[in-house]
Amino acid sequence: MTKLTKQGERWQLSGAVDRFTLTNIWSQLTALPANANITLDLTQLGRVDSAGLAGLVQLYVQAEQQQVALNFENVPRQLCRLAQLFNVDVLLSLPKQPTHEKIEND
Repeated sequence: MTKLTKQGERWQLSGAVDRFTLTNIWSQLTALPANANITLDLTQLGRVDSAGLAGLVQLYVQAEQQQVALNFENVPRQLCRLAQLFNVDVLLSLPKQPTHEKIEND
């Protein structure tokens, strides 16, 4: 199950983020507080497909438009590779080397 936990400006996304689950959490993800500095911890992130990546890109763009700083932390290797494949790793300010090794199917 995909879950977003918010503790102030530190958010944690867990479970799969894909074409099946993104719509379930989209309203929570896009409820960005004004002028915040959000850290999105991806330690517990499971499967991510291209739709999940597109959702994270859209979230990042929306955050920039609302002048919210959005930083990704503990990015899994699967997400880094997918972002590099679609050439959006720089846009999302993802590390060249993943900071977290977890890869699993949910």
